[in-house]
Amino acid sequence: MDEHDTIVAVASGVGAAPRAIVRVSGTGVARICDQAFVSPLPIGASASRLRLGAIGYSLPVLTLRGESPRTYTGEDTLEVVVPGGAAIVPRVLDRLIELGARPARAGEFTERAVRTGRLSLDRAEGVAAIIAAQNEHELLAARRLLDGTWGRRLAEWSDGVASLLALVEAGIDFTDQEDVVPIAPRDLVARTRVIAGQIESHIRTGGEGSFDGRARVVLAGAPSAGKSTLFNALLGRDRMVTHASPGTTRDAVGEGVVLRGPFGDVALKLVDTPGLEAGGPNVPQKNEPSGADAEAQSAAHRAIESATLVVWCDPTGRFDPHAAPRGTHVVRVRTKGDLPTAANDPARANHADATVAGVIPVCALDAWNMGMLRDAIGSHASRLAMGSGVLPRHRHALDRAHAALHDAIAAAAQDGHALRAPELVASGLRGALDALGEIVGVVTPDDVIGRVFAAFCVGK
Repeated sequence: MDEHDTIVAVASGVGAAPRAIVRVSGTGVARICDQAFVSPLPIGASASRLRLGAIGYSLPVLTLRGESPRTYTGEDTLEVVVPGGAAIVPRVLDRLIELGARPARAGEFTERAVRTGRLSLDRAEGVAAIIAAQNEHELLAARRLLDGTWGRRLAEWSDGVASLLALVEAGIDFTDQEDVVPIAPRDLVARTRVIAGQIESHIRTGGEGSFDGRARVVLAGAPSAGKSTLFNALLGRDRMVTHASPGTTRDAVGEGVVLRGPFGDVALKLVDTPGLEAGGPNVPQKNEPSGADAEAQSAAHRAIESATLVVWCDPTGRFDPHAAPRGTHVVRVRTKGDLPTAANDPARANHADATVAGVIPVCALDAWNMGMLRDAIGSHASRLAMGSGVLPRHRHALDRAHAALHDAIAAAAQDGHALRAPELVASGLRGALDALGEIVGVVTPDDVIGRVFAAFCVGK
């Protein structure tokens, strides 16, 4: 990176505050320090005066100047602590841009830490997870990413797979010498199964909790609440039959869908359910259903009980608390948002009030607010995965590693003295190693790095 790629951004929070931090990183830091400050700026922490204007106007500031590679980004850095006034901070930022820095992209400081080897990609995701954490459980999981606990487990698996791959490839080099067998098929299979089993266990339990990273999102509500229409809209295709008559849906039907979350794409299973009589699972019913109706109600209740997230659909917007699904995370959605609500319904006076109150009004027919709903579902599902210690991106890579290890096992015949198809075994092991390496950034394509840091905020 040259001097023209020196970056700057406000690294502190948005809004008024007594102090704000402006961060600079890149090869142009030394030159900017020479031109921006009244007196020479030493390495380390100091008090100085920042020259803001050409006519000598200056501002007292605290500074922290660091030399590469012993900085967060691995580059020369400068942090300037200034008064947090709404007029001052933009002026400081503009001055540093005038001197040659450019505005940083979202997450670019942490991205540079990855590219210079100061952080692995999984630990960088821990930075974003800590910023986004909303409770102690999420914060603990984020800390496991940032402190390297998860990275050390990945390193153990990678080292084990790499050792096996080296033995298999050594055997390929000596295929013409029958007495040279670096590893017997039975030993290879046994060791590979141990690693595959550990990965499978982590996928299933998240290493710490019971959530397996595959969010099950269930649409629930009264008959004719618009669940199936919403289901089709979220899928982007007509999967369910819709009709104005109640009782059209008679069974719980699930389909896979991928939505965007704060930690990347998250794969989930979206489930449509029969309408719940009397408005919800917790309201006593006057007339117990029988036959097909009873089976439909039972299917709906089972789906809700197994859900990791319930999208509670109510076209009236009342959301009777006695009918609320219990024991799970809930997103409240006022369906059929194209229809007016009752004028005497104070809870649904207008759409803006509904959104502020935590209710998302949508119209699945014209896609009004569907983006907001997709973001809400993706965020909830992604946070559940974060709390379990398995980010969606990591989950996808672990799935590929697990499948590749089983490909290697299948290619390794156990009844012979040597491997019959060592090239196929090596291919499987190499695929597993590449998938594990993608998590920590060892073999990560640039487009994967880009997706990771797109979730960051500017200044981090």
